[in-house]
Amino acid sequence: MLMRPYLLALVAALFLVPLLLIIGGFQATPLLPPNDTVSPYQAAQSQDFLRHAKAVIDGSDPSGVIRASEDDFNALIASAARVIRPLKGQVSIDETGLAVQVSAKAPGLARLGWINLDAKLGPSQENLALTRLKIGHIPLPPAIALWALKTGLDLATPDNFGTQLLDSVLYFEPGEGVAKLGLDAGGPGDQSLYARAFAQFESSAPSPILIAAKAHYDAMSAAVRADELNRKGSITPWLVFALRRVDAAQHSDLQLARADLHASFLALAAHCGGVGGIEKIVGDLRDAEAADYCLKTRLHRRRDLRKHFVVSAALQGVGGSTASFGLGEVKELVDSGNIRGSGFSFDDIAADRAGIRFAEKFTAATPPEYAGLIAQLTGEPAYMPSVKDLPRGLSAEDFIAQFESVDSPAYHSQLESIDQRINDLPLHQSTGSAS
Repeated sequence: MLMRPYLLALVAALFLVPLLLIIGGFQATPLLPPNDTVSPYQAAQSQDFLRHAKAVIDGSDPSGVIRASEDDFNALIASAARVIRPLKGQVSIDETGLAVQVSAKAPGLARLGWINLDAKLGPSQENLALTRLKIGHIPLPPAIALWALKTGLDLATPDNFGTQLLDSVLYFEPGEGVAKLGLDAGGPGDQSLYARAFAQFESSAPSPILIAAKAHYDAMSAAVRADELNRKGSITPWLVFALRRVDAAQHSDLQLARADLHASFLALAAHCGGVGGIEKIVGDLRDAEAADYCLKTRLHRRRDLRKHFVVSAALQGVGGSTASFGLGEVKELVDSGNIRGSGFSFDDIAADRAGIRFAEKFTAATPPEYAGLIAQLTGEPAYMPSVKDLPRGLSAEDFIAQFESVDSPAYHSQLESIDQRINDLPLHQSTGSAS
């Protein structure tokens, strides 16, 4: 018996269309040349733009209008390219709309080539008007693509967030080099678009790694209350406590052991990172009583270095070493380019890289090696290099004068010097074998 036409269409939708996208969506070369290296000024500009957009989306800006220029978008893409690699992008705006071109390689699929996106948003008085969409060699019907985006988000979220998101767009008004997006953000508080977006994730079942992170977090809290963990002084006992819990689990499966390590680093970041943004990635692990248990501990007698170290270690497990360092690097560029910032500091960079290498060291080890590595953590000099003579507090002008950019030979030479200090630390000289 022949299949009915609608069954054939269903088979095509489920199997043939994705296959065609995989085959035609990848190209041998990127659509765009490499982006210019992000400058401190661009990094600060991207932060200002994100703050402005967040204020509108969370309802604290009553205007309900996101205003952005080509330079705002391109500064944001240049900053993102330090975190997501390889990534290239370009935005242009005129009266006919906002055109965006992006080239990237998919994680795990880099050998297939580049994913090239070419899209354009036209003027609209209601919702969004996607007027062009092409992925690789394949042009896609814009209206169907928007419907698929809305439907996909509706299916993936408990409150049909795709419909909420698109219905919140009141208008899109492009001009020469600038654009305005009008939003019905729902007002401030829990009804804001921002709050509703995060509520979609919070209402879903927590992942196993977040359940494990919460268990580590609660164990650390209990240890503080029992005077088994310090509220002041060095961060080292907290690191040792977290790692001993993973070691005590005696994991026989390497992947489960690595997941437990990442969970312990997330718990450390929630306790000791002092960064509310980490919870937007891992969920709210903290409770009111335990919120300040770790915040007076230090690394090299400094609280800021402690934050950089533990957050970078946690982000290494969430997004990988490149993304973790890229976020830290952009943060320093923002501090340099912002007139109110603390400047670009290589001691912060050293703590970022030391935290990443710390996470890498344990992640690369096997469970039988954990005890030997933990035994190396006799004090901060075992895992954190000296930062006394590193350049710090550089304004944008000083950074550019001394290092030119984050892609210059002088900058990479400074990073290599920091990495050599880390290589020479006892932890990284150790194989992890039991003595």
